[in-house]
Amino acid sequence: MRNLSALKIVLIVGLGASRGQGVTVAYEGQFTTIDYPSAIHTVANGINSRGDIVGQYTDVAGYLHAFLLRQGSYTTIDPPTGFYALAEGINARGDIVGWYGGTCASCTGVDGFLLRKGTFTNLDVPNAVATEPVGINDQGDIVGLYADNAFNVHGFLLSNGTYTTIDDPNGSGTRALGINANSEIVGRYFDAQGNSIGFVLRHGVFTDIADPNGINATRPLGINSRGDIVGDYFDSGNGGSHGFLLSQGIYVTIQDPLGSYGSANAINSRGDIVGWYFDGTSQHGFLMSQQQ
Repeated sequence: MRNLSALKIVLIVGLGASRGQGVTVAYEGQFTTIDYPSAIHTVANGINSRGDIVGQYTDVAGYLHAFLLRQGSYTTIDPPTGFYALAEGINARGDIVGWYGGTCASCTGVDGFLLRKGTFTNLDVPNAVATEPVGINDQGDIVGLYADNAFNVHGFLLSNGTYTTIDDPNGSGTRALGINANSEIVGRYFDAQGNSIGFVLRHGVFTDIADPNGINATRPLGINSRGDIVGDYFDSGNGGSHGFLLSQGIYVTIQDPLGSYGSANAINSRGDIVGWYFDGTSQHGFLMSQQQ
């Protein structure tokens, strides 16, 4: 664990969605590494307004487990029937969503879960062969992705017990990956050339998101109540993925200074960001707290 106080990092930002445009700005944040004790890899996927963090870690045997980090204490939160699990999102009430697979090492199948007040509930889109909940807002609305019987991937919204399919009209393979308190949804789809294109869905209207520093791959992963969006983009020049923040039309690259590449996975109402970085040996989670 490390804590870099008042860390100032100079980052490149892109303006709008035009490639090649950008300015250099100073962006202040405090990075803290998140490593589940004795794990060989750790990823932070979600953060709520209280600062509770969820994600997954890989144990020494190579198996994935979901975790909750609350007030400095780690808790494993694997569903009782799953052989491996990932926790993807958490809201202000402490409700956690994620997904798990199999009941044994060789078993297949993926099911979603909701953990609320200590009780696990399975989440499965009707007639789907796999369901992966990824985001949850403070009202309890849940978004994610599912595979139908033909193994085509679609996004979904679960609200008041009803599942609604989300398909971006500009492509295929839609994934809904984050939702805020205003029911704005972010995710991605694939165009005819196989490029990963990000989107934000507001009031029924899809708008593309493409980080100007990225090469044919932008993944918005989280959105907060202010409309700030985080995710990652692929940079073929430097290799690997890098996190980004899109706020008021400006793209800012988010990269933990100890990592060569990584991702920004979620942002809360305060602007705190969680994600992961790779240091050349293993994955580590990070929390980037805003300077007050």
